[in-house]
Amino acid sequence: MLGWTTTYTGGIYSRAGLRGGGQRIPSYTMSRANISYKTDAYEIGVFANNIFVKYAITGIGNDLTRYGQVNDGVIYRGYAQSVAQPRVIGVESRLKF
Repeated sequence: MLGWTTTYTGGIYSRAGLRGGGQRIPSYTMSRANISYKTDAYEIGVFANNIFVKYAITGIGNDLTRYGQVNDGVIYRGYAQSVAQPRVIGVESRLKF
């Protein structure tokens, strides 16, 4: 069995209406392919996720409104972006009882 999946995630806001330091997270697409062999007793396959090694921001932690502020001599650096996992290639197997 051969399989190919492409998913699209449209540009979304990190906060409703971009209020309170919200940002627009850009849209992206991800692709996955797999090939597997299946019998009545087991299934084994090879897969690849994020085939084209797409760099994509998937989420934002905190916001930029406080970034760089100094509090008791400590600079706030709580802003973070989550990114998509790079290409992953692996083997999957399933046993049927």
